[in-house]
Amino acid sequence: MIRMSNFDPDKPGASEAFNDFAKVLDDIAAAMLAGLEVDASILASTMSSYFTSLTAGLREIMPELPALHDINLPAQLTNLSQLPIGSDQYNTLFASIESNFKSALEDAGYSLPELVTKTRTAIDAGETLSGVVPNFVRDAAGLSDAFEEAWAVLHPTADVEAEIISSFAPVLTDLQSNLKSLAADAAAAIEKVEETLTNGDEIITKRLLHGGTITTTTEV
Repeated sequence: MIRMSNFDPDKPGASEAFNDFAKVLDDIAAAMLAGLEVDASILASTMSSYFTSLTAGLREIMPELPALHDINLPAQLTNLSQLPIGSDQYNTLFASIESNFKSALEDAGYSLPELVTKTRTAIDAGETLSGVVPNFVRDAAGLSDAFEEAWAVLHPTADVEAEIISSFAPVLTDLQSNLKSLAADAAAAIEKVEETLTNGDEIITKRLLHGGTITTTTEV
């Protein structure tokens, strides 16, 4: 490893970014030695700024590693179903699944062998595992227990049905027709009223729509 106080790009293995990073490491070591008799809060403040510089220098050398994705039970069972039962790969993967999920599954009332069978059946039928296998996950580092997550919303597999636009035209037409019929019946009802007097005389009174009346009396 080449360490230089002044960066020289002509020397093999020289790296300005690495030299800056190494310098921060030296500064941290020196600050820690100098702060042995200093109040802890003051030393912590000093070291915090050094660590910030150290992280920035490290990012100049290599990018930040992506976080590992959680281990997903349905995905693991899907991979297992594609392996020949009893093969070394099958047994190795099954042991890994058992190690990561068996305890949590049993606590939730599930049986791992039963889920393995259901998974293979669903996949052979071309069906989704949603609702067949619980969506358990566990962090890749194994620092926490497995837990169940809700399934993500699935995309529709059928076209959306066309919405029928509401129309009031037929309803209004029927309403107008009914109103006209009722008006005609009412006009006929008030046009002719028959009353029978107590003495037996029958009076027929015709009421005109435009005002006025015509009354005829017939004695019985």
